[in-house]
Amino acid sequence: MIANVTYRFRIINLMKKNSLYNDGMQILLFSEVDAKTECRSWYRVGHHINYSEYKQRTHNPLLERDINYYELDFQFEFSHSGDTCYIAHCYPYTFTDLKDDLEYLSTIRPREIFRRDILCESQAGNSCFIITVTDESVPLYKKKFVILTARIHPGETNSSYMMRGLLEFITSNDKIAQKLRSELVFKIVPMMNPDGVIVGN
Repeated sequence: MIANVTYRFRIINLMKKNSLYNDGMQILLFSEVDAKTECRSWYRVGHHINYSEYKQRTHNPLLERDINYYELDFQFEFSHSGDTCYIAHCYPYTFTDLKDDLEYLSTIRPREIFRRDILCESQAGNSCFIITVTDESVPLYKKKFVILTARIHPGETNSSYMMRGLLEFITSNDKIAQKLRSELVFKIVPMMNPDGVIVGN
């Protein structure tokens, strides 16, 4: 790519009738040059962003006929010539991110309130984790169970960030978190589809 030249992108095989892009949301960009020189991670870019019905008839054999497709049309400029960049809809959250988060929590939280186990192995042999959060000093028969899952659809990365925040809170020393643990058993599957997350679906 060439710096400071406007590039236009059109993605035309979308199915949703509306999008937050029409309310001001922007595309996410990761620049390898910015990451190396400025320690910068993902950031929002884009202008002339439009999400609307795709009006042209498609002759693409990969797209079904007689379906209304929608397109995302956006423009932006790269900051550095010859850079390697990645574009995303949501902030990425990988299987490695999950493993790192769970490892971190297991080192800072006592086992009496936080336990990480493997629920099963995926078809590709990846671990599907199940987390138990409760106060083990209170008998189980006095508690109700709460079951929470995320990343059933692997592309919904925002659910992983919500799950990260939930795990940090319910394992904390906050009085509300302590009360929740004394009355409830949380069974949490933070990534239901690790294979889909890993391959980028």
